[in-house]
Formats: sequence, C-alpha cells, structure tokens
Amino acid sequence: MVDDRHIRRGTLRGARTFTVPTDAVPMVLRALDRAIPAAHFRARSVDTATGAVRYYRRGSLTADVLFGGTGLSLVTRRIGSLSALGVVVVWAGEQDAATTRVIVSLVRGHEVGAEFVSALDEAVGALQHLGLLLGDGGWSRAVDVDPDLPVHPSRAAELGLR
Repeated sequence: MVDDRHIRRGTLRGARTFTVPTDAVPMVLRALDRAIPAAHFRARSVDTATGAVRYYRRGSLTADVLFGGTGLSLVTRRIGSLSALGVVVVWAGEQDAATTRVIVSLVRGHEVGAEFVSALDEAVGALQHLGLLLGDGGWSRAVDVDPDLPVHPSRAAELGLR
C-alpha cells in the first residue's frame, strides 16, 4: 500500500480496489459509467478477451506530446480531445461465491490523476449513499496490482488498452 496523498495529488497513477456483493456489480458499473465521464473520459468498447469490463480514454497522444512539459497542459486539461492523455481500465473478478473484487486503475496519464481520483471517489460515495456495502481495499499504485490483470499498466498496453 502506498501513501495515497501522492495518488490524490495526481503525481502517481493510482488504482482503487474494493469488494462488492456479486449481484451489485451492474450497479457499480453504472456508477462508474456516470462518474468517470464527468472527468472527461469517454467509454470505449472493450474486447471481453482482454478481461477488462470497462475501458475509458481521454485526450490524445498528439496533445499530450505538444502540451506536456510546457505548462499548457494545465490550460488544456479539461477541453476534451485537446487534453492530456489518460486511460482507465476496470476489472471485476469473483472473490468468492458472494463477493466480487473490482479494481479501477489509471493505467496511463498520471497528469489527469487528480480528476480520476475525484471521479472515482464520487462513484464510491454514490454507491455508499445508496446503501451498498463496499469492502474498500483503498488506493495503491497501478503498477502494484497483479501484473496478469488488465488493470496493470504493462498488461493493459500488451492488450491494446492505451
């Protein structure tokens, strides 16, 4: 586990792990589908063979290269396709017969980490407000999750989730 202040400030790519009742997974995915686009990520189709259940992307590589390091990324971060590149991958896997482990990971684009964290906190808060019991595993670095899962940055890149 890493000190999550670095993740919350957006200086590290983060991943959040939590467990939910298996029958509540569709509700969790709907909450993510509402909250993550609020941080200017767009849902992309995902091949089920990757193991990911959701894939969101924002920005463009061109804008990332042009604006990265110039200070202009602060100005352009929120204007859609001309913003810093970011990729979020969601994985869900059965933990036992009654619960499912969900990992939501920013696999690319630590520059948009603070917006990602805010969106994910909003989704988790909304689920808790609805009375869903979440087993919160907390924040970690994205590179610290299981390297065989699509929510690990290297594995996501291998699977074409970039």
